[in-house]
Amino acid sequence: AVERFDPERGLRFSTFASWWIRATIQRAVAAKSRTIRLPHAKFALLTKAKRAHDRLQQENGRAPDEAELASELAVTLPQLRSVLRHWQVVGSVEAPMLGASAGMDGSTNSGSLIECVSV
Repeated sequence: AVERFDPERGLRFSTFASWWIRATIQRAVAAKSRTIRLPHAKFALLTKAKRAHDRLQQENGRAPDEAELASELAVTLPQLRSVLRHWQVVGSVEAPMLGASAGMDGSTNSGSLIECVSV
């Protein structure tokens, strides 16, 4: 921000710098927050898709279908699908399982259910 700031444009430095700081933080999150790095444009579209999905679900009382989501984001269905396939939550096999299959004490995890074939 310091290198790009031009005082002759009439902007306050704090106003100018806050935009650049925010953009830099967003790019760092996009680059470091996922196991597999997505290009910035795909990460931005995925973020918009998640927000639009949540908003439409709240407004309509149901999850939006792909066509509604694509229309809301002004993208084609193939573009939306290429981004949505990255909308996955990566979990640990050591995380406790939830639900009836977890057992009464909640100590079951996915790793304990994987068969060991090396014996």
